[in-house]
Amino acid sequence: MKWFWRILGILFLFLFGYGIHYCQEAFPIISGYNAKVMGSGVFLAGRTENQIRAEDLGYFPLNLASTEVNYKDSTVKATVFGFAEKLSLFRKGAGCTLVNDFSLDSLKKQSWPVHLPIDQSKIQWPLGDLDNRPIPSNIDSNLLSQFIEKEFQEEDSSNKLGTRALLVLYKGQIIAEHYAKGFNTYTPLLGWSMAKSVTSAMTGILVHEGRLNLDSTVLVEEWEGKDDPRKAILLENLLQQNDGLSFEEDYAKHSDVTEMLFERGDMAHFTAEHPLIHKPGQVFNYSSGNVNLLSRIIRRSIGEKSYKDFLFQHLFKPLGMFHSTMEPDPSGTLVGSSYMYASARDWARFGLLYYNHGIIGKDTLLSKDFIQRTLIPPISSKNGQYGYLFWLNLGAKDHPEKRKFKDVPRDAFYADGFEGQIICIIPSRDFILVRLGLSPGKVFNPNRLISKILTCIH
Repeated sequence: MKWFWRILGILFLFLFGYGIHYCQEAFPIISGYNAKVMGSGVFLAGRTENQIRAEDLGYFPLNLASTEVNYKDSTVKATVFGFAEKLSLFRKGAGCTLVNDFSLDSLKKQSWPVHLPIDQSKIQWPLGDLDNRPIPSNIDSNLLSQFIEKEFQEEDSSNKLGTRALLVLYKGQIIAEHYAKGFNTYTPLLGWSMAKSVTSAMTGILVHEGRLNLDSTVLVEEWEGKDDPRKAILLENLLQQNDGLSFEEDYAKHSDVTEMLFERGDMAHFTAEHPLIHKPGQVFNYSSGNVNLLSRIIRRSIGEKSYKDFLFQHLFKPLGMFHSTMEPDPSGTLVGSSYMYASARDWARFGLLYYNHGIIGKDTLLSKDFIQRTLIPPISSKNGQYGYLFWLNLGAKDHPEKRKFKDVPRDAFYADGFEGQIICIIPSRDFILVRLGLSPGKVFNPNRLISKILTCIH
């Protein structure tokens, strides 16, 4: 029997050691997620603690954490069983930031421009919210309403769809709009990776102004070594997610992306330290890291004096996006991969910029060439699935059926975010859809939703 107890003892030690290792890696991610989501939800989106705890943080393993909101100090503290404490700080104009690698006091000393909201109720859509036009006669409004309402009905309580906002545009006009309880027209909602597409637009603006060049190598201080192979990476490689850097994008475990978002204070520096494992331009590797690296390149090209107000002055304000905030990391670089909050209408306004070929009114924000290049997949996107930080629905060159949305036109392109966020633009159908929610797993099916709604437009 001695051998049995020895094996049992070894097994116990192995499991105990693995458990400690798991806790060391997972707990800071869980507490960081809780502190960040609670902070942005309460102070930026104006939601209640109870709603956020029940909906956003109410499932395993996120519900292992406890959060404390300090309204006087605009901070949120989160721990897991009293361990792995994380703190987030809300600042007007900047939104919420996790306190990593930088002190709380140093973050409080950072200043961010604050823009007062304006009354958009008497301004014509899309710059404002006024639109009294009748719904076009080729729209089956009754059927459309049925489809929209069904997206907010929870038929399976154990597998909730979690739709929070749904907006449909036809030829630039809002033809359907609906919100879940607790959300409204002005509620800023997290787009997760839809922020990547906004970072692409920021890049396009600077390219149009001649401050960045798509075909130039990027200037990254961590790569200044004489023989550093990463010097071969082009700006376009970062936009096309084929820069060749090693970076693991897996939200189900401790990976590069979860460590970057919830444990690092300078996300661009963290990414820049990763080695090159593929020749730039050859292999598609979806990475939030290289987008934050791009965000710092944008910062350096603009200069510190103008950077903090650039996104508002050059994109949000011209488009009428007055309920939008992209949040920075502690180092002061905007988290262009993941942390942007905007109302459903503001996300739609962003979609309209691309539908209108980069033009707003009489002003050109994005050049025709940049828009065209955005929608051309590189050789690394073997299924025609990616452009300049936008997903494409083209399919493989010789097999167009190999595309994600098989029942949606091939010219569709879309910004896509974690847990069911999407802005889908279909030029051939004069169609834009914005959907925001909290849909873990595969409960939300964009192909089904978009194809159904398209049947309502004759």
